[in-house]
Amino acid sequence: MDDEQQAQAHIKETELSLQQQFYTFAHSQAKTTEYLYLLFNSANHPQLPQQYYALETGQQYIGLLQELLEGYNEQSIPVMPYLVKINRESIEENPFIDWLFSIPDAQSNFFFLSSDFNLETVAAHWDSIALTYNSQQQTVILRLFDAHISQQFLTKISQSEQQQLMGPCQSLWFPNESCQATLINNSAPINQPRTAPWFHLSQQHEIWLAGNEENPLLYNLTLYLWENHSDTLAQYSPEIIESLIAQSLKKALGLGFTKTDAIYFCASLFFYYSPILYQNHLIQTLWSQPASEQQHLKNLREKITAQQWQQIAHPASMDDWMNLPEYSILTAG
Repeated sequence: MDDEQQAQAHIKETELSLQQQFYTFAHSQAKTTEYLYLLFNSANHPQLPQQYYALETGQQYIGLLQELLEGYNEQSIPVMPYLVKINRESIEENPFIDWLFSIPDAQSNFFFLSSDFNLETVAAHWDSIALTYNSQQQTVILRLFDAHISQQFLTKISQSEQQQLMGPCQSLWFPNESCQATLINNSAPINQPRTAPWFHLSQQHEIWLAGNEENPLLYNLTLYLWENHSDTLAQYSPEIIESLIAQSLKKALGLGFTKTDAIYFCASLFFYYSPILYQNHLIQTLWSQPASEQQHLKNLREKITAQQWQQIAHPASMDDWMNLPEYSILTAG
């Protein structure tokens, strides 16, 4: 990244509040671009979707990741990123924007975009980069709709990569808690519709993402569970689901599972049958023999009958969820 990119990436106006800095940005962009958008990630803050629906009136929006989350529904709304078209004429009177800037822990979960392209075009682009190839040519989720991730990642990559990932967007404006803002400009915005996945992450990209993402595995597990086991998750109170998913990940890791598909399967079993299934004597017997993690899970599928699974299943208490395995089943494997 050259000095010019560094200069355009960071702006600070110490005499203005962060919200006033945003108004300055918004009005300046009105001279060069036709549209202004807001992108916020519901999964990172529990009040974002409910505050948006309560405070916004008449704004056009599109929920991202609809294919992964199976459209708008009771389960997807709390974890869906939203792209919102902002009315510049009444921007200072927008109650949702006021609320966003008033909540410090929400300010790493949204950012603003300017573009000459319409809402559908910009949303389609951000959906197209949500799935990408990693350095092993596997399809993974690229969380650039998460402001914390995209702000850090986009300032590290090359200018040509910035242009690819920003697509039809001319500029991105990120707030943060220290009353600073990051501005990233795209000198050549373009609408080039592509089908996901199309972007390829390098090993260096993955190093940067791992350094900036607190727990990408947890987020991807959350998406997997909502996509594949939404009915099971819906049995729990919305206020505790996020913590239970995090606990299911701890349990799977505590058992020694390291591969993504094995962790997903194990976590789904916790929700569907029992969060302490590893204490059941049938499962303990199966897992007492040395085996790979794939073989351990294959044994569950093939050697425990449907009737036995029903015996294993029982209503879970919070103590069950807090219980962690005492040892890894893979220590002898």
